[in-house]
Amino acid sequence: MLSAFEDVIHNGVDVLTLSIGEDRPVTDGYFNNTMDRQFTSYVCRAWKQSKVQGKIVIFSTDEEVNCLWELKDHDVAGIIIVLPDASLSMFAALISTSDGKAISAYINSTKLPTAYITQVIVELNTKPAPIPDIIAPGTQVIAASPDVADFFHQGQPYVAMSGTSMTTPIVAGVVALLKAIHPEWTLLQRRDCNPGLIQPNVAADPGLVYDLTMKDYLKFLCTQKNFTEGQLANFYEKPFKCPESYNLLNFNYPSITVPNLSKKVTVRRIVKNVGTPGIYNVTVTEPEGIFADVHPKRLMFNKVGEKKVFKLTLKAKKAQLE
Repeated sequence: MLSAFEDVIHNGVDVLTLSIGEDRPVTDGYFNNTMDRQFTSYVCRAWKQSKVQGKIVIFSTDEEVNCLWELKDHDVAGIIIVLPDASLSMFAALISTSDGKAISAYINSTKLPTAYITQVIVELNTKPAPIPDIIAPGTQVIAASPDVADFFHQGQPYVAMSGTSMTTPIVAGVVALLKAIHPEWTLLQRRDCNPGLIQPNVAADPGLVYDLTMKDYLKFLCTQKNFTEGQLANFYEKPFKCPESYNLLNFNYPSITVPNLSKKVTVRRIVKNVGTPGIYNVTVTEPEGIFADVHPKRLMFNKVGEKKVFKLTLKAKKAQLE
């Protein structure tokens, strides 16, 4: 795989996306302890087409959900799943256990239970409202679907699927656009473009970014205590020696984590202006039980590339005895 990386870099590729996974061996401890080294399976091919064709099928167990794809040749009209937390890569109605019991009671109360599927519409100003943005973990990523698709996606111009493999091509495309618009940005600057939901237009003009140099990354590796100076030299063009002391809390990431907060702690961050001149005011929302203060409260930038330092002080509040 590393050889493949070297080849694409040699060919001038700037952005590379791939999905990496592995199969666990049958002899691992999880398999031995959960299945007692025996293969068990739910029988999925027990349905007769005449029993389910044109009908709405109800599933209520994880084992049945695993057999969804076996229905692709049976021409079912729809699927109801009595598992509200089920994770699917297809469209289905997920309902609660209590609603499932109500439906089951209705089915058993008549010789000819009927149901129908209403037209799909988008309801705005409701919670949760549909959000057409994409997040990096890959939850229900909306993408175009080919004309020839699987049974559950036939005739749908767009399909929502989950998984990081669904997201990485889109994220890579956004990164490539940012590199084309701002070739002078560093790797971290392209990563720090308003973290959260991907909005390419906003990411192209983030205003302020947190930046890191190669020396900052090397100092971080120094704190891990398992890298020699010879190994660190492989990442840098010049000899590098770890500093005698380095406060990892000052690693210039947008997020701040302070473990074991037992006394007052002050961390430093450096922000760089990559947009137009402007003034930025600080707003602090204190976590429950934590005192937080930022200084200075206002940062003024007069030009592109200008850097400013601010400090965040954190302190645990005394617990109130009831």
